[in-house]
Amino acid sequence: MAAHDCCPPGALGPAAEAPSAGRMEDLNGVPCYLVGSGPRCIVVGHDLFGVNSGRTKAICDILAARLGCTVAVPSFFSGGAAGGEGASASLLRVLDPAPSEKWYSYPGRLGAMLWSVPGIYRGLKAVNWAAIRPKLYDSVLPALKIRGVERFGLLGFCWGGWLTTRASAEPEFVCAAACHPSLMLASTLGDNEVALCNAVQCRTMFLASTGDPKNVRPGGLMQQAMEAKAFSKDCHFEAFPQAHGWVNRGDLANEELKRDYEKSVELLVGFYQKHL
Repeated sequence: MAAHDCCPPGALGPAAEAPSAGRMEDLNGVPCYLVGSGPRCIVVGHDLFGVNSGRTKAICDILAARLGCTVAVPSFFSGGAAGGEGASASLLRVLDPAPSEKWYSYPGRLGAMLWSVPGIYRGLKAVNWAAIRPKLYDSVLPALKIRGVERFGLLGFCWGGWLTTRASAEPEFVCAAACHPSLMLASTLGDNEVALCNAVQCRTMFLASTGDPKNVRPGGLMQQAMEAKAFSKDCHFEAFPQAHGWVNRGDLANEELKRDYEKSVELLVGFYQKHL
């Protein structure tokens, strides 16, 4: 599995976990971040760095507060992230080092990162639909229904964009959005990309980066598939001049990135207000 099978060139690396207000709970054996309450729920597919990646949980807090709904982020990877949380930590120490990191530790940090990369790719290959569907349908959704959830939407970041697209073929979900979705993973995970897009059965919004493949950008494969659906007018596709990963992992000190991040959050809120 090559790097481009997961994320496009120029993709942002891991980012430190942002503060959040929810809690981790066990949903029939699946660790899950939960925030908010109510009969409507957004189930979130995290990126390859796991539930704690960057602003993932913080964005869920915003959606729960703005929409008055439940937001759930199940931890789908064994070890919390592709290759385990230790692998993500080794990437973070090179790509976004803490100020306390000494310059002379760089060779050791780089070696640890390179050592972790094969494990990350093995971890990604292991989370195909045959492995994910039982966690989602046998554990997470029943637990949420017991808590009073009646209506489900989806949100995905990067790897989670593949998950939301795959799950969108099931009648359980009424809408799905994805930020910089990694549909290039489809063949690696045993899916046909054309069939994957054609099988989607709910209103869809993709917020891509201009560095993402054509298939997820405006006019690409997914939008073409949605144009054949009765709900096509309710779908939205937009590309932003940012690197893959910017919504939940980009540096908000960059004013242009912050502007596009805030616009993306508003688009997500508006989409779920209409369709969830």
